[in-house]
Amino acid sequence: MTSLKLTEAIKRDILIPDFARTIGFTPEKHGMKGKMTLKEHDSLVISEDGKLFTWNSCCKSGSVIDFAMIFLNLNRQEAIATLRGLLGHDNFKRKLGQPPLVAQTAKKQVAFSLPERAKERWTRLYAYLSSRGICKEVIDYAVKEKLIYQDKRGNLCFVGYDYNGKACYGNLKSTATGNHFRQYVEGGNAAQRFSIHLIQRNREALFVCEAGVDVLSIMTLLHLSGKDFRQFAYLSLDCCDVQPIATHLRENPQLKRIYLCQDNDNGGKKSAQQAFELIREAGFSGDIIPNLPKAEGEDYNDYLRNVLNNKGEYNL
Repeated sequence: MTSLKLTEAIKRDILIPDFARTIGFTPEKHGMKGKMTLKEHDSLVISEDGKLFTWNSCCKSGSVIDFAMIFLNLNRQEAIATLRGLLGHDNFKRKLGQPPLVAQTAKKQVAFSLPERAKERWTRLYAYLSSRGICKEVIDYAVKEKLIYQDKRGNLCFVGYDYNGKACYGNLKSTATGNHFRQYVEGGNAAQRFSIHLIQRNREALFVCEAGVDVLSIMTLLHLSGKDFRQFAYLSLDCCDVQPIATHLRENPQLKRIYLCQDNDNGGKKSAQQAFELIREAGFSGDIIPNLPKAEGEDYNDYLRNVLNNKGEYNL
């Protein structure tokens, strides 16, 4: 059980605008009363003291813990574990009454720079992904195409590219057992996210997932079912936010099928519904296929591991 003192410290010391900026969002002033919003979600309003938010369009509200649960797709204990690791970090040290850091430095642009790659063999990356059921063929392919790598701290880094082929987005995930650390690379283009084969503009089918590991899981499931995973495009939302889909739809008019593979929980189902509405509003006339796992509460990585353990069947 998480101690009350820990949750109180997190809510007191980690302000929502500062945390939002850390994971790739852009806080902006909202009105004249000191409140803030997010450039990417202007219906989300953060209180003047930075400790509470209300997201009217999604009927959600709460503290920085709830914010982390929504935007990092974590359960409560995972969100607390992630935020606990940020306590005491310079970006979150505050004096009583001091406004959020982003309110003071909102105009400062952070240059995007991916973390340094590990120089030794990427054994932690391979061990972690293998433990999640990802096949070696998929791992080798993602490494060769510079879509993933192991940084010098041992984290797994998912890399997103713009339509000029330049790296513009990064998302870090710990490879250590029991460590739920996740972090966006500052200065990245959140509208692009982590994708595979979209910037080539030549795939007809797209799989949309909530996390990079789920993308790799779909690729593995395709491989196990005898299909060539290289023939499809993939997009990780890295949360439940569906706006990156619109970015890529504009660049990929050749798409004919979109598989919505968000998690099979309330957040994932709502995200899938929002994605369906966004895709249709964008004028997409192809097939939209909800493709949720059958087992309640599972994401596609859990589903893959069930298949590997002979606990389920998968047909795409």
